[in-house]
Amino acid sequence: MTYFKNKLLALMLFLILIPPLYWYVTYVDNATSSSAQIDNPHDLKTQIDNTSRPVDLIDAIVLKSRRRTGSSNVFQVGETLVVVAESQFASAYTLEISENSSIVFVKHGEFRGGARVEVEILLSPPTFSAGHTYNVTFRVRAYNEPILEAFLTDSAASNFTVVKVSTKLSLKVEFDGWLHCMKMYANLTTVDGYPITNETVDFLLQFRNRPKPTDGWLPLGSRKTDTTGLAEFAIAFALSDGKYRIKAIHKGNENYGASETVSDDIQVP
Repeated sequence: MTYFKNKLLALMLFLILIPPLYWYVTYVDNATSSSAQIDNPHDLKTQIDNTSRPVDLIDAIVLKSRRRTGSSNVFQVGETLVVVAESQFASAYTLEISENSSIVFVKHGEFRGGARVEVEILLSPPTFSAGHTYNVTFRVRAYNEPILEAFLTDSAASNFTVVKVSTKLSLKVEFDGWLHCMKMYANLTTVDGYPITNETVDFLLQFRNRPKPTDGWLPLGSRKTDTTGLAEFAIAFALSDGKYRIKAIHKGNENYGASETVSDDIQVP
C-alpha cells in the first residue's frame, strides 16, 4: 500500500513541475532568439532598408557654374561646378562623381542649419578633362527614422560634359638697363578673362636690326602659369644693342586652345 502511495505522489509532483519548467525553457529560448535578431546589424539594416519611405528625402539635384547663371550640363575646363541639393529630412550626404564606373571625386558632409547644400568642384585637369562625360550621384541619409539607431536613404543623379576652352595671351616686356636684363610677363586666360593655371608658355626672341626683319625666332625658355595665369621669364642680355621683339606662345592641348602674342619693338641701348 505504501508503495502505491509513493508512486502516486511522484506522479502528482511530476505533473505539477513540468508546465512551469516548459514555460521557462521556451521563454529563455525565445528571448535569446530575439536578442540575436536585434543585435545583428545586418538584419536591422535589411529591415529598415525595406521599410517604405513616407516621402522622398531629396529633390532632384541642380548643376550650375560659379561663372554663369542658371543650371547647365556643359562646363568648360577650369570652371567651378556647383552641385546644389535640397532636403527637409536628410542628416548627411555623400557626393560621388564618376566616369565609366570609376569614382574620380567624392565628398561627405552634413546638412547644417538648413535644408540646402552647395558643393563646389574645380573642373581642372587631370581629374577632369575636355571631351569626357561624368556622372553625379548625390546620396542622403536620414538618421533615427523610423526608429532610433536606424536610417533611411535616398539618392538623385545627373551628369555633365566638360569641353575645351579657347585661350588668349597678353604680354608685357621690360628692359632693365641697370641690370642689363629683359623681363617678360605673359598672362594666359580664357577669352572671358578667367586665369588658366599650370599651363606652359614658351618665350622666343627676334632681332630686328636688319634691312628686313628675320623670320627666325630664338627660343629662350618656358614657364608654367601660376594661379593668376601669370608666367614670368627673365634673361641677362648679352646680345648687341638694337631692336628686339618677344613672342609668347601657348601651344594648346586637349583641354586648352592654342594662342600667341608678340610684343612691340624693344630698344636695347
